[in-house]
Amino acid sequence: MGKTDVCYRQPKTLQQRLTIAATFLKEYPLEWPLVVDTMENCFETEYAAWPERLYIMTSDGKLAFKSKPGPFGFFPSEVRAWLESHAT
Repeated sequence: MGKTDVCYRQPKTLQQRLTIAATFLKEYPLEWPLVVDTMENCFETEYAAWPERLYIMTSDGKLAFKSKPGPFGFFPSEVRAWLESHAT
């Protein structure tokens, strides 16, 4: 994967938000589902996702892992370690 600049205007509609997510997935294909918040930011409100956090959700929608606030409080290596330790 190459490094690209990522800069989008704040989406005003859910369709714009979904388009940004789809563009991300083209550049960075994932082996798991990508979840997009509602325009009302329900996930952000419920889980205190602002400014940045890393989350792992179970397949039945339960919170399994929540990092400390970023950008300095979370570490992708913690997510990798959790995923590796819970691999089936």
